[in-house]
Amino acid sequence: MQTAVIGYPRIGTLRELKFASEQYFRKEIEAGELLQTAKELRKTHWLTQKEAGISFISSNDFSFYDNMLDTAVLFGIVPKRYKELQLSELDTYFAMARGYQGDSGDVKALAMKKWFNTNYHYIVPEVEDEMVIIGSNGRVTIPNDWWNTGYFEANISGREFLKRYSFNFDGNGFRYLLQELMIMIRDKRTECTRLFYDESVKLLEVLETINQKG
Repeated sequence: MQTAVIGYPRIGTLRELKFASEQYFRKEIEAGELLQTAKELRKTHWLTQKEAGISFISSNDFSFYDNMLDTAVLFGIVPKRYKELQLSELDTYFAMARGYQGDSGDVKALAMKKWFNTNYHYIVPEVEDEMVIIGSNGRVTIPNDWWNTGYFEANISGREFLKRYSFNFDGNGFRYLLQELMIMIRDKRTECTRLFYDESVKLLEVLETINQKG
């Protein structure tokens, strides 16, 4: 029988991450020491799962603060007011999570929202008019009113390459999903003619690749 866990507690058996983070916030340690603590915790947790006989070791489940915030930062979804602080990547991350008051400025943290009926609260990503998703080899730019746009542009780093992809969905923003579902029900179809199955599978493969690379 094969076994797996969907995630491993990241704080440490002696709450090492909590204490290291608080020391960093109080400026008692440097960023390098906090990062080293996080690295050691990840290794310890992987080995613990391996020694316990877990078949599929959970990875990319670590977070300094919040997994939802991690995902937003991964795709470059950082509001302008945090970028303007001109802090390090780590400090910008914490400014979004906890707020920042210092020599570089004064900003509040992003809002938090309760996860269904649990006591867990997650950071709510805040997407401004133009959304730019940054990858390792380029970026995707979605223009103003990204939630109701008719096109997006893809650019590959290091190349004179800019391609525009256009599409046209009924409804506004994410309402096109409901609109398409209603059309499918009306026409008694199980296959979507605008959001193709193969494309959905490809998106899942891309997300899985991102997760594997950590």
